[in-house]
Amino acid sequence: MPAEPIAMLPVAQLYAGDVPSLRPPAGADLLQVLWCPFSHENELTLRTRLYWRAGGEITDFLAGQPEPEAVQSKYFVPNVCRLHPEPVIEYPAPDPTEGIDSTLSRALREWGEAQHYQGLAGAFYSSQLSVAPGCKVGGWAPWSRTDAVALACTACGAPMDPLLTIASREWAGDGYSWIPHEDQNAPDGYPRAHEPTGLMLGDADNQQLFICSADPTHGHAALCL
Repeated sequence: MPAEPIAMLPVAQLYAGDVPSLRPPAGADLLQVLWCPFSHENELTLRTRLYWRAGGEITDFLAGQPEPEAVQSKYFVPNVCRLHPEPVIEYPAPDPTEGIDSTLSRALREWGEAQHYQGLAGAFYSSQLSVAPGCKVGGWAPWSRTDAVALACTACGAPMDPLLTIASREWAGDGYSWIPHEDQNAPDGYPRAHEPTGLMLGDADNQQLFICSADPTHGHAALCL
């Protein structure tokens, strides 16, 4: 860890015009996400900062992307990517906290068995329909390390909603329905199609950012999922 403060790295820049589900505060139409390229003791996530801005007020642009002076790992430095947001339909994980009660969960399991998917009951719904993997705005959080929990804003007590999933991989080996058509026959070179950002967080984990549902300017929360 450097003794002196270092610059945070840009992770994502999103415009509300490209991502209708972004829901910025009044007067803003741009979200900029930065993080520290060093992990801190006893913290499972990288420290992030959110900046809501009015894009029309930004007139002083940098000619090129500055190189970081120091990073803990190359896997904390995202590859430069131009984003092409695409809306997708996903469904919650079969978990009571996500609104799937035991009756519906049992029905999904029985329906999944009828799909004869890899001989795993319930796997068809879980891997092919619920919780789209990869980097995304909004949607359902990818609770994979723990059971789903409800988060409350520390400033006002309102429920917190998923804002942004920063993923190590865009899809897993069994989630074929989430692979874009143009990537289904992509060569397995580097960067591989399912790892376009070059990030690797923990054991191929996700850094999930949550935001206050009542006021997006309240502090956000970050979890390793």
